[in-house]
Amino acid sequence: REAELEAVLFTAVAANPDDVALLQNQGELYLRTKMFAAALKPYERLHDLKVDEAGVFLNYGFCLEHTGAVEKSIAMYRKAIAKKADFMEAHVDLSGVLWRVEDFHGALEHGKKSVELAPQNAYAVRILGTAHLNLNQLEEAEKYLRQSLVLEPGFALAEIDLAFTLLLGGKFDEGWRYYHRRWRDTQRMVR
Repeated sequence: REAELEAVLFTAVAANPDDVALLQNQGELYLRTKMFAAALKPYERLHDLKVDEAGVFLNYGFCLEHTGAVEKSIAMYRKAIAKKADFMEAHVDLSGVLWRVEDFHGALEHGKKSVELAPQNAYAVRILGTAHLNLNQLEEAEKYLRQSLVLEPGFALAEIDLAFTLLLGGKFDEGWRYYHRRWRDTQRMVR
């Protein structure tokens, strides 16, 4: 019934464009349904209203990242971390975009922080492995990517990064097996 909810929230926000709770609900609905461009509007409005919450900065950054505004997303993730230093999700997301602007050491720093905060979180462990991969530190990358797969078997992002790590390290048989699994990640295949 999310389609019904979308229409109700759209109407409610149109009638109350400064209502923080309505804007947050609308943004979260669009995030859940992966409508990142639509989610930008409520998060931009929340930002304009000076809603000073780490979660708003994180979600706004996530929408910016997924609509191609990488530099702006970095700024939002940094604001989220400035507001809440132990915000593991913000460290994971920041690490994940820093490599795109070739700040590989920054990505590693935030990857390490995310694992320090949540050592049993597969996403945190994977992003640290990926940061090591981007620095061509293959032994460390393999260690963390394998650990991520222990924490969440079948984790497609960790599998593809492990495939690249193994192939770069000359472990071709296992590397190709993991690389073949990329077809299971339907979202990445669409991209």
